[in-house]
Amino acid sequence: LKIVQGSEGSADLSAQILGELGHDSSRFQIKVSDPSTGLISRIKSVPAELKLPLGKCTQFLGVPKIGKSQLCNEALESLGQSSSWYLAPTDPGLNTEFALAVSIDILTLLWNRKLVVSASRGGSFSPLQQYPAIPAGPGIVFIIDNAHMLDKRSLAILDEAVLLARRLGHSNRFGLIFVSNRSITSQVKMPLATCSAPEWAAEDLGLLLDSRNIKAGSPNRENYLDLLKSMSGGHPLHAVALARQFTTA
Repeated sequence: LKIVQGSEGSADLSAQILGELGHDSSRFQIKVSDPSTGLISRIKSVPAELKLPLGKCTQFLGVPKIGKSQLCNEALESLGQSSSWYLAPTDPGLNTEFALAVSIDILTLLWNRKLVVSASRGGSFSPLQQYPAIPAGPGIVFIIDNAHMLDKRSLAILDEAVLLARRLGHSNRFGLIFVSNRSITSQVKMPLATCSAPEWAAEDLGLLLDSRNIKAGSPNRENYLDLLKSMSGGHPLHAVALARQFTTA
């Protein structure tokens, strides 16, 4: 699965070149879709840190299945922001390959792709600083989902790429968002802004139940949803499970 928004044509070509050179990022790229939380718009709940994503690195934290990816995607779409999504591998043996592929994609905004790949094979991206950067194009936000799966080595590779771009004054060309179940601040050197996925509001839980054809406590809907939010901790899957139990009872 692959999606690179806002880069029609060039994405396929870049993937082809990378494949030939041994670092094909397309195998790690994903299209964001979370059926567990439906298609309920929660744009009002987007953290401020996600509203200006370019020029910084951000970790977006939250418990599993609370809708982090969907909310992040909704924030970027509302901005009309080009983005490239990646899913960190569950196989630790792929972590280094994953980090190299994403780092190469990031640095390709600054230098010729073949040049970046060649540098990566030498064990360091630092030789790239002797070459002039290519003209700036539209900024892209790179999102790494399930970032808590990455190990110290893979994060160090991403660190080197990001810090190189920052040191040369090119950090405004991209943004990097780590979507994670836990903080990675202690594992990286890059400066990280931090924001958390908010609990679902009672109103949003009501819309989610409606989408599942679950009756939400009529006629005392407002009180019912407030109680449901309190009992579920504002977690959509817990709320749906509780609502179904109440309905069955």
